Amino acid sequence: MNARDSFVGRPAVHSTIGGTAVVLLHGLCSTPRELGPVEAALRALDCSVHSLSIEGYSFEADTRRRCAVCFVAWLDAIEREVQRLRATHVRVLLVGISAGASLALGPPSVAATGSTAWC
Repeated sequence: MNARDSFVGRPAVHSTIGGTAVVLLHGLCSTPRELGPVEAALRALDCSVHSLSIEGYSFEADTRRRCAVCFVAWLDAIEREVQRLRATHVRVLLVGISAGASLALGPPSVAATGSTAWC
C-alpha cells in the first residue's frame, strides 16, 4: 500500500468538511519553500497543504533582527494550526524534514500546558 492507495475508495465527506489537511514543517532556519516538491505531490493527491512560517524558527530574509523564541512557542504555533484545521478537515497530518520532523513528533500536551521546561 502506498500513500495514493490510502485515498482511493474513501467515502465522500460532507461538502463543508475537507478530506486531508497536511501541515508542512521545514527544517530549522529554513523556509516553507524547502518542502516545495512534497507540497506539489500532496496537492496532486488533493490534499489541503499548509506550510507554516514560525516565528523564531523559520528564516525570513526581510527580517532585520531575529530573536530567540522558546521551543514551546514553536509547538504552540503548530498546535494552533492543527486545531484550526481540525475544524474543517476529516484528518490533519504533520509532515516535517530535519528539525521539522522533530517538531511533528512534539507532544501537544507540552504545548498546551505552557510549560517552560524546554526554554
